[in-house]
Amino acid sequence: MSDFGSFEDFIARTPKAVLPESVLLLGYYKDGTRYVPFLLDGDNRLVMQFVTPQYYARSPKVIISASAGILENAPASGTKVITNINVVNVTANPVTLKLHIAEEEATDYNVFGICGGEVAANGLFQWEGELVLGPEALWGQAGTASALYATVTVRDERDTVR
Repeated sequence: MSDFGSFEDFIARTPKAVLPESVLLLGYYKDGTRYVPFLLDGDNRLVMQFVTPQYYARSPKVIISASAGILENAPASGTKVITNINVVNVTANPVTLKLHIAEEEATDYNVFGICGGEVAANGLFQWEGELVLGPEALWGQAGTASALYATVTVRDERDTVR
């Protein structure tokens, strides 16, 4: 007779642990039709790969006011993925902001994210998502000189984050 009345009893009594985010469990397709969720070695031991995102420090860029300036250059080849844009207002007054995605020139036809909206006094504008840059660059324009600073987070083709 089993120590457990059912499979549910067995699962309920089995100790569980939450894996840290740095652990990636690997799976594979068996015979091209069935997915096996965990990869086992020859001795039926669970195979785990420890992963650590790589982060590179970046200095904030001043968003100029006279005309739009480039915040993130277009990639030389392939694509870049912007995952985060943080804009900080360092003045005691609200400041207008425009963000553009354009190849050669930032115009009102290629505004992205915020179109003349204001960043509050001593406030923050934050955008998160996935913005793929191909031949385009990310441009910014502020309503007041030296008032807005931007930090752009980019994930490149090697899955490093900078």
